[in-house]
Amino acid sequence: MLNIKIIITILLIGFINISFSQTSENSQIYQTYSTEAIPYHLLIIKNKKLIIEIPRKNDITFGSRTLFNKRTEKDTIFIINELIKDTKKGGIIISNSFTKQFINSKIFEKSNNELLFINKNRPYFKKRLIDSLIGDNTIYYINKKLYKVSNRNSINIDTILEKPKRAKIKILKGKQAFEKYGVIGLKGVIEISGRKKRCK
Repeated sequence: MLNIKIIITILLIGFINISFSQTSENSQIYQTYSTEAIPYHLLIIKNKKLIIEIPRKNDITFGSRTLFNKRTEKDTIFIINELIKDTKKGGIIISNSFTKQFINSKIFEKSNNELLFINKNRPYFKKRLIDSLIGDNTIYYINKKLYKVSNRNSINIDTILEKPKRAKIKILKGKQAFEKYGVIGLKGVIEISGRKKRCK
């Protein structure tokens, strides 16, 4: 019979290994902007594989994962080919027209937090960085000032603008929002301009 100390040590080592693997996997998850042609997706780098994951939007639609072989040379990732697992045999890898653009392509590591998908000149940033900057918020740009507002709340522009009903509203999404606002614009920005409320 195994000694209690040995069992506790084995369990502790197992827990540390699980925690470390989850942390290292999370540090290799990247995200970019989304548009009609570019669905919200995650780029996951794991050992000699690259995974493109499109999470499900709700309980009705299923997400998809496509697995690629890759090799790395210095600061460039070469995506070699696509591996498709049979979903009937318990695999969760599904190929689709969007993920096919990654076959035989290159990804450049610009920094520790940013990758560039060279074939489409599309940036990817660590999800952890995006979550820390944006989180569960909507980004507003009102009269040249940024506001982060929780998606559970709404912004009261009556307190900011003199005549909110006459305000000009423009919604920027995808590449357009990213090019104007950088990482903070990856999930879109609502621009509002109007006469500023005077302080009494």
